[in-house]
Amino acid sequence: MGIIIERKRADGTTGYTAQIRKKKAGKTVYSMCQTFDRKQAADTWLKKTEKDLLNGTRLPQLRQREKTLEEVITQYVTDFGANIGKTKAQCLGAFKKMDIARKACSDIDATILVELARSLKKGRKAQTVGNYMMHLSAVFFVASTAYNADLKESEMRKALKICRKLQFIKKSGSRSRRLSLDELEKLMTYFECSSQCPGTARPSTSAGLSLIDTASLI
Repeated sequence: MGIIIERKRADGTTGYTAQIRKKKAGKTVYSMCQTFDRKQAADTWLKKTEKDLLNGTRLPQLRQREKTLEEVITQYVTDFGANIGKTKAQCLGAFKKMDIARKACSDIDATILVELARSLKKGRKAQTVGNYMMHLSAVFFVASTAYNADLKESEMRKALKICRKLQFIKKSGSRSRRLSLDELEKLMTYFECSSQCPGTARPSTSAGLSLIDTASLI
């Protein structure tokens, strides 16, 4: 009934998460987990909890409802609100209105995420879908540690890999534009001044190209 999951933490140490979960008709009925620094401690907790479950002493705690994706997104926005841009906030807000938001975190796997990307692709470019999925992935990457929610990073990574192969998502392409009149005037002034001022070396082609490149980034 229970399993122990080994995870590498950001600081390089290893955490051992003992997890007990029961499903009925494919849906999670209850779920409980606790993380330890030592595998032996996780194993001890797991065995004791399973024993208590058989005796009926842990059922009230195990029956606590598991968090949904919507709840985790809400907590994420609350915690990181000051550092979330307008576009990211809009994307996460859109996810909260979708059916996937009402799913228990442990029920969301790579297949569901690929289907999510497929649905997002209707009426949107692959680059836009990619932005949506990357914003959601940020929630997955902190959910387990920050909110004790069973959103699996591995499932998100797997889904993103498949979505790229299916061309559901793409990286945003580089943008180019013509120089404005003001930028052209600055460039011409530079060359004119360099050629008319005594003692000034004639500007090289590479210098001109450098200015053009710089101007195009303004």
